Amino acid sequence: FAPRLAEMTHDVDADCQAAAVGALRACLDAGLLEELDLGDEEIAELCDKVYAKVVDQTAAPELRAAALAFALDFEDFDGSGDAQRALMDLGRFAEASILGDEGPPALAPLIADAFLALPDRAALLKDWRAWVDLLARDDVD
Repeated sequence: FAPRLAEMTHDVDADCQAAAVGALRACLDAGLLEELDLGDEEIAELCDKVYAKVVDQTAAPELRAAALAFALDFEDFDGSGDAQRALMDLGRFAEASILGDEGPPALAPLIADAFLALPDRAALLKDWRAWVDLLARDDVD
């Protein structure tokens, strides 16, 4: 049923899309996605479909934020600890998992907006000292 829920994140009805992301999030929180024993291909397809909603310009900001929250939790992204490291990790995660190799960098603000809409995680992007320190480093890709 999880692959079907992932398909529903691209339904024509915005309420259906939101409900599908919410249901997948509930399955993740309850540990059901692990119990389903999905194959690597099914997991990749599920992630691709949900992660695509983060940069879907037609999606509501709340849906993009919910999709990003799912992605961060699914990937066990931990933004705590060293803020510079967390910012670099977030950038790499966004590039590799959400934008992909071909993703246009112009969509990055959608990811930032979705991240800022997550109250428990937004502080990372608002840490201007970490940004200044990160930008001052010469060892960052």
